[in-house]
Amino acid sequence: ERGLQEAQARRDRRRAEEERDRLFEFSPDLLCVAGLDGYFKRVNPAFEETLGYSSVELLAKPFIELVHPEDRAATMSELESLGRGVRTTYFENRYLREDGSEVWLEWKAVPNLEEELIYATARNVTERKRTEEELRQRDAILRAVAFAAERFLKRARSWGESIEEVLEQLGL
Repeated sequence: ERGLQEAQARRDRRRAEEERDRLFEFSPDLLCVAGLDGYFKRVNPAFEETLGYSSVELLAKPFIELVHPEDRAATMSELESLGRGVRTTYFENRYLREDGSEVWLEWKAVPNLEEELIYATARNVTERKRTEEELRQRDAILRAVAFAAERFLKRARSWGESIEEVLEQLGL
């Protein structure tokens, strides 16, 4: 009887591990287990697809080397917080792809201090960031056009008197 229960428990555990592995492998989001030592311990295929490196390459170097140089200090600060047991509910940084281009990632992470591990998910938000920047630029242009129209059409100044202000507003 006890032997049958143990065998059933092993089968259940193996089935649960297989289900976990399938979710890990097929997630469109980047999933990883990282060490507090600064190395990835396990990454899913979405990491390879997003960054262009093989999993072997991703596990072989400190992950901070993959982070955009301008985002390394903030990333290290976030890692230090995780090392104190603080969960990451929202963090954005840029990673460098194998081809040198950058990708924006939005992170959530949970530390396990006993195992010195971090369980993290990341989502590629590069398109959203690009769209936000395009909207900021469009808004700046519209503000500059409104400013120019107000200066040229509503004020009693001559064109020559207003042009300096307009060019300054346009950043020229």
